[in-house]
Amino acid sequence: MTVSSLTQGRERQIDIDSIFSFLDEEEQNRAYIQDWKKRRGDAAFLFRRFDVRVFEFPANAALAAVRIFGDDAATKPLKLKSMGRATGLEAISKLPFVRALEGDNNLKRPTTRQTESETADEYRRIQNIAAKGDKRLNKAIALALGDILSADSGYSVSSKLKLEDGRLKPDIVVTRPGSDQTCLELTWRTTGTAIDGEIAKRQNTLSVGHIQKYLLDKIMQYVNEFGL
Repeated sequence: MTVSSLTQGRERQIDIDSIFSFLDEEEQNRAYIQDWKKRRGDAAFLFRRFDVRVFEFPANAALAAVRIFGDDAATKPLKLKSMGRATGLEAISKLPFVRALEGDNNLKRPTTRQTESETADEYRRIQNIAAKGDKRLNKAIALALGDILSADSGYSVSSKLKLEDGRLKPDIVVTRPGSDQTCLELTWRTTGTAIDGEIAKRQNTLSVGHIQKYLLDKIMQYVNEFGL
């Protein structure tokens, strides 16, 4: 639902009107908010110049990557610590953002389907790790993508690559010869629901407002990186 509210079209491009409405209403003094307010006239061009898109990453797929490729620290809090490699990779390969990486833009709109309670609790356990540092989780996603995209010759996937002649180090960089690099910035969000006796109730960070702030901050980092 959050992704649907932030995007337009099947390609999941950022909804510029939604972002403009947010900027016009937002009164925070954070530097990136003020920078965007000053550059409001350039914003639409910059969003499209960087081809900013927002994709959902369902809990079951995120868990599959961690169960297959996560290190001991990543899988430690899980009740189910491993799963069949083929089954997990198949689930991830069907995700819209993976299909987009492979060049398929005929994507369905996000669907709202209730996550099973056990799956939701398992996701909260790894999200609790991400709150303290998400590098090991991002690495698991990168390894899963590398395995899936290796069937397409020329792809390389890295969770350690810094952009050339710059300071930015995206969570994951997908490179294909002859094409621009695709930078993936992952954000491990939660509804904040508690798990009795294990994880306390927290703030809901999966709301549209929270993701908009994250997007604007990240995009401004790329704007500054490339001097646009």
